[in-house]
Parts: sequence; C-alpha cells; structure tokens
Amino acid sequence: MKVIFLKCPDCYWLKRRLRYVKLCYLSLTFNSYSTYTELIFEPVITVVDFMSRWFGFMFVLLVSVLISYVVITYYVIVIPILLDQHSLIYAMITILYGHYLLIMIVFHYYKAVTTDPGQPPKEAADRAVTSVCKKCILPKPPRTHHCSVCQTCILKMDHHCPWINNCVGHFNHRYFISFCIFMWLGTFFVTTTTWSAFYDCFHVSTKLQGAKDWIGSLYSNPDFEVVSMQNASEKRSLMSHLVSDKYKNDGVFPLQSNLIDMCSGSSASFRTNVVFLWLLCMAVTAALGTLTVIQFRLISLGETSIEKLINDKEYKKARKLGSVYRNPYHLGFLRNWGTILQFKDAKSFLFNVVLPKVMPPIGDGLTWEDHLTANYKDQLHSTIASS
Repeated sequence: MKVIFLKCPDCYWLKRRLRYVKLCYLSLTFNSYSTYTELIFEPVITVVDFMSRWFGFMFVLLVSVLISYVVITYYVIVIPILLDQHSLIYAMITILYGHYLLIMIVFHYYKAVTTDPGQPPKEAADRAVTSVCKKCILPKPPRTHHCSVCQTCILKMDHHCPWINNCVGHFNHRYFISFCIFMWLGTFFVTTTTWSAFYDCFHVSTKLQGAKDWIGSLYSNPDFEVVSMQNASEKRSLMSHLVSDKYKNDGVFPLQSNLIDMCSGSSASFRTNVVFLWLLCMAVTAALGTLTVIQFRLISLGETSIEKLINDKEYKKARKLGSVYRNPYHLGFLRNWGTILQFKDAKSFLFNVVLPKVMPPIGDGLTWEDHLTANYKDQLHSTIASS
C-alpha cells in the first residue's frame, strides 16, 4: 500500500515566521548583564519606578517645604542669637555666607529640576551607536541608557533622582552635583551655627550625665535601678536655676541666659523648632554627604552610576583573562571635573563654579572623547610645542 504525504505549501512560510518572531523576542529581551538577583527584584523595581513616576512632584514639593522651613526658622531664631552672642563683624560674615549658600542651593536645585537631561535623536544620522534600545527600539549613542521612570533613553544617564523628579543626564549633571555640594555645605553650616542653641534646648549635658549615671548603675546596682527625678518639670526647673546662677557668676551675655530660660522654661515651640531644625539638618548632612562622596568618586573616575556597574564586571572579566581593563572615559581627575563643571583655570572656576551661571554642557552628548584620543592630543600638542 502506498502512503501519500500531503505537503502544505504554507507550512514552511509559517515556520520561518515563527522563528523570526522568536528571534525578535530573544534579541529584545537579551541582556548580558542580567542576573538572577535582578530578576527576583524586578517586581520591586517596577513598584519603585511607578511611585517615582507618579509621586515625583511630591518629592520636589517636600524638598521645597523643608528648605523654606529651615530658612524661616533660621531667620526667626538663629540670626537674633548670632547678632547678640557674637561681634557684629562675625555675625554679618556668617549671615552673608549663609545667604550665598541659599542662593546657590536654590539656583542649582531649580536648574536640576527644570533642565532636560537630554535624549538621543530618533535616527542614527551617521553617528556612532553602541546598540539598539530594547524598549525604545531606537539606536543608542555611547553612554546612553534607558530610564524606566521617564520611559525614554537619556544621554549619559547617571540615575533617576526622585528628589528632583528628573533624570541626571548630560545636560543637568553639572547642576545636580553642584546642588549636592552646596546643599551639604548649607546643612553643615546650619548644624554648626545652631549647635549652642540645640545643646541648651535639648539638654545635652543632662542627658549625657544621665547616660553616664545609668551606665555606672549597671555595675553598682544588680537590679539596674536608676535614680531619677519625679517628673520632667522639676528637672527643667532645677536645670534653669543652676544654669542661671552659673551665668550670673561667669558674666556671660544676657541673651544666652534668656536662651536657657526659653529652652528650659515653658516655651515649647521655641525648644521644638530648635531641636527639629538641628536634627533635620544633621540627618540631611549625613545622608547627602554619603551621596555626595559617591558622586565625587564617580566623577573623579570618569564614570556614571550605571557605568560603574558595567565597568566592575569588565574589570572582573579582564582580571580572569590576565588583562587590565581601563575605563575609556577616564581622562584624569582634573579633566573629569573640568568637563563636568566646565573650568580650566582659577578664573573659569570662579565664574563657572563658585558663582551661579547657566551654561550648556561641553559636547552634544552623542560623541565622547576617550583617554586614547586625549593622550594622542596631548602628545601632539607637546610635539608641536617642542618643535
């Protein structure tokens, strides 16, 4: 008996289409830097991106409210203390320096929020591209990465910052790092100039003595019994009398005695604002200082936050192969900072960094000078100069 196989003329075409669809899916979802940890935390990252996208304005509003609160409290409480406790020259220099920091903070924060970080063109236009974005399906120039919050590719993307509700990219990187530096200087300035008021209002000496007595009782009393006053009002009243007598004997400024009375007495709003102001600025100083140190290291090495993750893996790969990997965009410490902040000498540093100034970044964000090109230019200039 003869078996007849029926051939479907469209089966081969269908198989080719299915293979093509499979190839497109694999090419769009392939990522050589993906790990199982990233896949596990993908839902968490999605939720964070959603929150950053829809509540970013609230973060900007919160920063604006906190800055306004610090400024108002400093005007109402701290400046009168400076004028009465210190000489007029010292107080005026401190006040002028504080206003300078405030101007720099507001200027750079506004520019970091409102400046577009930069997006690549829709077409390659005869420019070098490193890959094709698997989400935008568009060519990606060097150092360009896709932001899942902004849902677009960003030129020289560092990270998406919810506190500015914007990406940190090529066109606003200078404003962002300047804001971090001046904001840290500003909060550090407030914590140092309000320390004496915080020391008195928070009863630091009493709390330290209480902690010392408690630690001593751990060794002297097996039942961990701590002797304490019957209520907080008696404690504040006793401290007020002791401190007032001390100031009368030592002959200090009268306002300092009034400050102690306000902190130890019934002025709860004064005491609360001073304590909250100092704790807020201290917390921001510590947190923002950590971020600024990280950003300082990245800029010094000529890389962004995303590039650091990529470069770390490239360093490990090169080490296994017995080679050395070098970041192609690391042009040296001074040149890296000069490219970001746009200075070449002391004069340009004064006008472009120390003073507020609106400036476009160096380059278009599509092409970048690497260390090989920079070294070649330096050798060429030195050869021409010697000849």
